[in-house]
Amino acid sequence: MNKFILIKNIQCGSYDSPNFISEFDYSDMEQLAKTVINYGKWDGKTKKENLPLIALTTFRNEIKASKANPTNLLGLDFDDETNKISEVLEFFKDYSYFFYTSHSHTEHHHKFRIILELDCEINDNSEARLLSDIIKNRLSEKGILIDTACKDISRRFFIPSLDKQGNDPDMQFNIGNQYQVGSDLELSLMEEIKKEKLRELQAQLQRDKLRYAPPKKDLRGKWKQDAKDRFLADRSHNQLIKLVGNLRKNGDTQDEVISWIMLNYPSTGEDRHAEALRAWRWYDGKIA
Repeated sequence: MNKFILIKNIQCGSYDSPNFISEFDYSDMEQLAKTVINYGKWDGKTKKENLPLIALTTFRNEIKASKANPTNLLGLDFDDETNKISEVLEFFKDYSYFFYTSHSHTEHHHKFRIILELDCEINDNSEARLLSDIIKNRLSEKGILIDTACKDISRRFFIPSLDKQGNDPDMQFNIGNQYQVGSDLELSLMEEIKKEKLRELQAQLQRDKLRYAPPKKDLRGKWKQDAKDRFLADRSHNQLIKLVGNLRKNGDTQDEVISWIMLNYPSTGEDRHAEALRAWRWYDGKIA
């Protein structure tokens, strides 16, 4: 036995809400249609925001996609002004459905809904999206356009009511075959899996590329040589201080720095050593 729910108005987020009506069983589209019609508002005074709605599945208390149970019902909205009711009903003539015009339907702009029974279950929004796209493509080959918003398994639809002019809605149920779409859904799911695996592979390749990329060229040798060249061009005290800072920043030890200065600084040996050591200790003080 399949099930759906009805709620009093759009302000209903869970089974605990005072606006929740109930879960309902149905064996065929006739039973579903009669139940839905029985709960409609037919006084012509109820505002749209207070009209009852149907969700084509049941839920684990909270009425949202992540809490939805599987269903084989799909709601299709037809709002495009080029659509004709007769053409859509002809397309679905062999299948089980419940059809009704919407609150904003007019003689010159047909707006209506079809609740369609499928030969497979919808388990989540991704499957609802795939199924909607499959049916949308089939209908478009006949010049029929459906609303792209029919991709949420938890979506609630207003049930039949009087239109804006106070006229009764057109309604019709049909008992036929389940609409054959399961095999196409399986193919679409397989394609989605392939795409996901491809995305994962591409991401892994990118990670590996970054992981195994050759290390950036070590420029410390060039920087040290540049510092030495500047000092040799101007062997002043200021250049000595800069030289010591550059060499130690790029990895030279104290002994390496002082040894090089002893060979390249034009003063007495004792003065060269003392001045280089003072420069090194000056940087020690800055770092500390």
